[in-house]
Amino acid sequence: MRVEPREERGRKLLRLYVCGITPYDSGHIGHAFTFCGYDVLVRFVEASGVRVRYVQNVTDVDDPLFERARRDGVDWRELAESEVAVHIRDMGSLGWRVPDFMPRVSGEIAPILRAATKLHSHGYAYKTDALYFDASRYRGYGNLSHRTRRSMIRKLREEGLLGTVGPGAKPPLTMRSRRPLTA
Repeated sequence: MRVEPREERGRKLLRLYVCGITPYDSGHIGHAFTFCGYDVLVRFVEASGVRVRYVQNVTDVDDPLFERARRDGVDWRELAESEVAVHIRDMGSLGWRVPDFMPRVSGEIAPILRAATKLHSHGYAYKTDALYFDASRYRGYGNLSHRTRRSMIRKLREEGLLGTVGPGAKPPLTMRSRRPLTA
């Protein structure tokens, strides 16, 4: 989730971005809980006089989607569109309001590649089998969660995740930025 309070033409505006679905299978109660929760938040903020621009992406380019499409013998794009339609229908039956924008990852590949290239060229990412974001290079990392580097590393260690990011992982707070897909 990302929240950006702004003013646009003299009016208060809250820009809200929430990670959406990967449309390869039926939704579940966790999806419903998450998206209905944000819907309530948006309605509450709007009722207080603040305009909201709500964006929720659709990850329609991902290995689970490709695997399911191969298994079912269908085109991955058709599977994605079908599952998005089911998601919107199911969530609508709960009274959920569709976000203002639901961009598809498939339509954002060029900007994603430009951003990944920029991270790499500025030393915030390194490449081995994939491109990895080195969070330790970003001084503000952890500010949003109010966690220190030490507490994040301790949490990763407690959960058995320290050093499990991938074969190219160097620093402990590394995450994969981009990887090859198996479409």
